[in-house]
Amino acid sequence: MPFLEIADPDFSVTSDEVHRAREAGWYAHTSYGIAVLRHHQASQLISHPSLRQGSSAWPAHHGITSGPFAQWWANWVLNMEGADHRRLRKLLNPAFSRRLVHGMKPRFRALAAELVDSFAESGRCELMAEFAEPYAARVITYVLGIGEDEWPVIARDSAMRDRPRRSARHPRPAQQC
Repeated sequence: MPFLEIADPDFSVTSDEVHRAREAGWYAHTSYGIAVLRHHQASQLISHPSLRQGSSAWPAHHGITSGPFAQWWANWVLNMEGADHRRLRKLLNPAFSRRLVHGMKPRFRALAAELVDSFAESGRCELMAEFAEPYAARVITYVLGIGEDEWPVIARDSAMRDRPRRSARHPRPAQQC
């Protein structure tokens, strides 16, 4: 089976390497374990009661076994398993119903268009600082009913501590959009 180096900063799930691996089989080896490459097999596995997903162990794979980040990671609903995951998912599911999400799509599209319009004329953007960060934070303010002018606070407070990231404070050079 193929090996995918998913920890490589240049790794992309849309790469030719991943496409070749998917053609060769339904899974590939990684430094974190098995990566399932096909939807059908992923659907079967994720519903199997004896499967344990690996993301809960991600910090430990990187030597982070205690502290605020390890605790935050362990308590995040997407990394929980079993009864804790089911309990929190049951609480959160109504907020992400198809009907509610469908009703928000026009606002999300308008927001994306507004952000793109702010840099489109120049033909360049710093994607994280000019689109991804304000888009995600403004969506959060909208969903939570917080004043949209609070998005910089949401962006700042949701950034993981000590995580290398690119933002308005630490931009990468502008690239063609």
